[in-house]
Amino acid sequence: MASYTGSVTTSGNSRALRVEKAFFQANPEFAQQNKVVVYEIGPGTVLVKAIDALGDDGEEDPVMATFLSFLDNDIKNHPTRVTPLDEELWAEIDKLVDGVKFVEDDNTDS
Repeated sequence: MASYTGSVTTSGNSRALRVEKAFFQANPEFAQQNKVVVYEIGPGTVLVKAIDALGDDGEEDPVMATFLSFLDNDIKNHPTRVTPLDEELWAEIDKLVDGVKFVEDDNTDS
């Protein structure tokens, strides 16, 4: 996973995050004039998402979507890290969820 450095600065009457040029070269969806949304996900930690030019319905959980994207990239880049679950682990999972009732979401829009 790439990381980039930056600093907090001012732009007009607002504060701004200034990030090194390499970030923008690697991530063209963050081109100048494009819009972003910033989610505070913990103390000192934010998630910055480029707003899709086609429209963002806001329905997806940004933290879960980011985590799943991270997993997807990690599996693609390091397939040898993926190992099947053995029977012992399945038995442990069964013990952990024993008695837990799962409820399906009935609030589907048609």
